[in-house]
Amino acid sequence: MTFSVIMLVTRLPGLTFEQFKNHYENKHVPLVMSILKDILPISHTRHYVKRIDGAPTVFAGDAGTVDYDCICRVELRDEAHFVKFNEAIAKSSRKAEIAADQEAFADSSKFRVIAIDSTVVTVP
Repeated sequence: MTFSVIMLVTRLPGLTFEQFKNHYENKHVPLVMSILKDILPISHTRHYVKRIDGAPTVFAGDAGTVDYDCICRVELRDEAHFVKFNEAIAKSSRKAEIAADQEAFADSSKFRVIAIDSTVVTVP
């Protein structure tokens, strides 16, 4: 059974949504992949929050509580793979480069990683 986490990523104040997305897609993801190619997750899926005139498109609830710009699902083989992935980042000789790049586009004070216990899909 795979092990998955959800990451909520918020753009750095002062960056436009497009600058945030461009940096994440074209710099940060390729950087991490090039450094950790032997221990990469099975997948890293990114869902960007739809915004109109800067405000999140919210159909129910308070739009003011949506303080993130990207919802990511990272899937790994198992929890041990997740631990090895995090250890690889922590022990990497390029750890500071990864951290500095993340600080260039994302607000680390709002970064959240949440484990997913199980997934249920209903297909009509």
